[in-house]
Amino acid sequence: MKNIYFSFFLTITYLSLFAQSTIYNFNEISAFEAATMIMGNQATVSNANIQCPDIAGGLFTGASGLNDNLTEGIILTSGSAAIAFSANTVGSAGSNNGGPGYAALEDFPWAYSGTFNACVLEFDFVPHTNQISVAYIFGSEEYPEYVGSQFNDAMAILIEGEPEYPAHLLATDKNIALIPNSPAPGIHVAINLLNFASYGDFYMDNTGNQHIQYDGMTTLLPAVADVTPGNTYRLTFAIADAGDAIFDSGLFIAPFNREAATNRILNLHAFWDENSNNIKDTTEVALPNQSFVINPINTMIVSHLGGNANIVLPLGDYQASFMESSLWEMVEATNYDINVTGIESLNTYQFGLQPKTTVNSVVPYLISNPTRCNETITYWLTCLNMGTTVASGTVSLNYSDLLQYIEANPMPEQTVNGVLTWAFEDLYPGYHKRIKISFEMPDESFTGEIALTSAKVMQMSDGQFISENEVAYNSEVLCSYDPNDKLARSNLLGQSEFAYIADTIQYTVRFQNTGNDTAFNIRIEDTLDKKLDWTTFHPITASHDYRTELNRETGLATFYFNDILLPDSTTNEVESHGFVTFGIASLEGIEDKTKIENTASIFFDFNPPIITNTATLTLLQQVETGIEVLDNRYSIRVFPNPFSDFTTIEAEELPQGNYRLEVMDILGRKVRELKVDNGKMNLQRGDLESGLYLIRVLEENSNEVLGSGKVLVE
Repeated sequence: MKNIYFSFFLTITYLSLFAQSTIYNFNEISAFEAATMIMGNQATVSNANIQCPDIAGGLFTGASGLNDNLTEGIILTSGSAAIAFSANTVGSAGSNNGGPGYAALEDFPWAYSGTFNACVLEFDFVPHTNQISVAYIFGSEEYPEYVGSQFNDAMAILIEGEPEYPAHLLATDKNIALIPNSPAPGIHVAINLLNFASYGDFYMDNTGNQHIQYDGMTTLLPAVADVTPGNTYRLTFAIADAGDAIFDSGLFIAPFNREAATNRILNLHAFWDENSNNIKDTTEVALPNQSFVINPINTMIVSHLGGNANIVLPLGDYQASFMESSLWEMVEATNYDINVTGIESLNTYQFGLQPKTTVNSVVPYLISNPTRCNETITYWLTCLNMGTTVASGTVSLNYSDLLQYIEANPMPEQTVNGVLTWAFEDLYPGYHKRIKISFEMPDESFTGEIALTSAKVMQMSDGQFISENEVAYNSEVLCSYDPNDKLARSNLLGQSEFAYIADTIQYTVRFQNTGNDTAFNIRIEDTLDKKLDWTTFHPITASHDYRTELNRETGLATFYFNDILLPDSTTNEVESHGFVTFGIASLEGIEDKTKIENTASIFFDFNPPIITNTATLTLLQQVETGIEVLDNRYSIRVFPNPFSDFTTIEAEELPQGNYRLEVMDILGRKVRELKVDNGKMNLQRGDLESGLYLIRVLEENSNEVLGSGKVLVE
């Protein structure tokens, strides 16, 4: 069969000498021949099948106007292959070839009203190596007029096969036609997602092309899949009209021997090298939230949940380096020198990491929609493992009396007296557990009141609590608001006005689609204050999948929410909200009471940016209060905590003697002092305002701090 293929290929090459863009429709070429041409020597092909009107596709040769490295190949269209290879003289060419739709493409969100005129090529293959690749160009007459509309013709390259791509996955999870530099699970190539305004580096305006009809096309793109040699997989190329059956789109697929696809995607992979052999073994896990620097462009990229950090690079020479942190280091220190030619595929560069020390630290983060009166709002509770151990334990949410609990996803294991509790286990470093909670807000008579909510993580090992982290979140009841805003608070103190110098600041940008149609792509740009230490920048959590980059020359942090499909508020108010949260520390050694100001720009699709408010924090010198005592001699129990009227504070196993309790605000100012009687004391609220306070127990004569803690006043 290989001899037949080569004989056929020589024949069509000969014919191409005498005619431009010769097309052999699917009544002249078999599915097996098309599949073999695409896969080349990287796999053995079988069970090939074509579901396509004859005029809609086939094999083309002698093509001009596509790419110097794509002059012959396979074409699939949602209309006519002959129209595809005609001059671009009209802006609305199309042919209804009478073909049916294709159900798998209707899994995609842009196939609003069904699919029509489908053309599908599918076949089984057994790979010879651990990766297969295909190069292609996607073009459409729907460019550029129908960008952002419901007329978004559907195209996909789907792979299926155990164990990497099980059959039960939706088509959206099996599509390897991804926009380069997109995060897992990947941003699919589509008209509304790749165009003149979104991922424009991969889009070509085709106006005036004398050889190709489509008004817009992608550059030559790679589709890559990791596979297991010897296993059987099925690969499907599919294209169809969506929304209506009028204008055409086409998929041009290169033979495998054309290696000049746009292989400029640099992929760095971080993993926990538990056996320190500098090889990723099958049992070793990927590490998110690890930072890398690409020089000489001085750009930082961060690994996402798959452990991958991606960036598309222009041609040239680069060096990729791991940014060593206080927790993680490379098993074997390595900087990778990388030459990007655009012809040879770039490898995935592995970074085997190991902990520098044992740290048990699962940190809770709270953020909500703007808490507007008379509305159902969402709180997001994220538990992020910022340590170096595999964590298990519980997380609890103590919500304000102003909030009426409706539901949570996932549901809590326990609901008692305004406290919701969930269990978690096997939470690896860098991974998170995210919980979405819905509350009903009070009416307008509560305008201006503060809803104080707190979350606490208790990490356990062998039935014993080994670590505790708590966060407080204050939100004012509003009855009119700007839904796109920026918040700043101290990560340790939960304050929105003050932070300690060199302390971590937690920034959150909240956004809402208040238009009248779905937002497909959202981009947030934030130029960081020069008084911030840009090397400490780290993403924390977000409402939707995203990727981030930081230009360390300018301080521009960019967050990309591609393929977010955020509904408008009139269609679905609850789901129209989103946010992103990141952390960064201020520079050390700056003056007391220095102000840090920060503003973000939010871009919805192709609209002008929405400018948020300016979030301002005043930085203060750390007050030596003795509160941050890590090895308290005597543990402090506060119950209830938080409290409204009074609480009991108990210093367990305190010996006989004279002791006092001091209560301080976050600036270190003493606001209350009590005598300790038999290790217990009652703290009345009195004139204490809502917020976080620091407490410590001291020996009366020596002023030695014997124990410390925190208490929340509702």
